[in-house]
Amino acid sequence: MKPKEVFPGIFQLKIPLPNNPLNHLNAYLLHMEDKNFLVDVGVDAPESFEELKHQLAWLGLKPKGLTGILITHAHTDHIGLVSKIKKTSSVKVFIHEKEIETLKWYSLNMRTFKLKLVELYKKKEN
Repeated sequence: MKPKEVFPGIFQLKIPLPNNPLNHLNAYLLHMEDKNFLVDVGVDAPESFEELKHQLAWLGLKPKGLTGILITHAHTDHIGLVSKIKKTSSVKVFIHEKEIETLKWYSLNMRTFKLKLVELYKKKEN
């Protein structure tokens, strides 16, 4: 898919969300002179990463050519590919401090959170 310029220097990239009824994430590339910021990145799935690279290539870029990544919020469909991109570049990631607190909480409490979700789903089945 080809990125769509929605405003001069702002491109919409549709990144696939496999097995998700939303179908895709709208990421945006902000191109300003010699700087390129990506707003949100998609889930950590091979097809999502390939499509992101493909759409960046349409714009003459590679992940390592990004200046920064701006994360709007800490949902997996918005942050999932950050680590893959960071492995190929020294791109800076910008995220609000409250979202960092949320991510830390989830990483520290994931087991408890998962058990509560399983319990909730079991109740809904009955």
